[in-house]
Amino acid sequence: MAQNEKVILFPKWKANLEEEGLRFLKAADYKEALDRFNQLIAYHVANDDIITGKLICLMELGMYDEAEEICLSEMEQMNKSYYQYAHIYFTMLFQTNQYDVLMEKLDYELSFAGLPENEKQQFQQLYEMSAAMKIDFDEKKKHCLHSRFERGGGRRGYSKTMAYN
Repeated sequence: MAQNEKVILFPKWKANLEEEGLRFLKAADYKEALDRFNQLIAYHVANDDIITGKLICLMELGMYDEAEEICLSEMEQMNKSYYQYAHIYFTMLFQTNQYDVLMEKLDYELSFAGLPENEKQQFQQLYEMSAAMKIDFDEKKKHCLHSRFERGGGRRGYSKTMAYN
């Protein structure tokens, strides 16, 4: 088949792939669901539900880089689904402990006067949760490093007995 030719997906096949993708997604079979969503996207019949399904699969499979690229790409289109993808993107940042980045992005969103009230409240709550989690995360990280250093894992070859010799 020539590269320029488009393959047409019959409506029944499209519906079957969508149904299978959603069924696999609900059953937490993310690899199979992702396969169905990717097929639909390859046939250029993706809609927000299909893309969202794909994003859920990617996140559940730990494929955050690809999910982030898709979210940012969809957000750049600035269409009616902007906040849907923004929520997914922010959730991903939260789940991966990227609190600094998340708070920076939320600050940016909250700076817009035209931000819908519902999103404003949700983003403000997420910001506050992220700030609290960041403090907790930083404390745990500092405690872990401190414990490692005290057990002799701090500097290579350094021990308390060597310090006094």
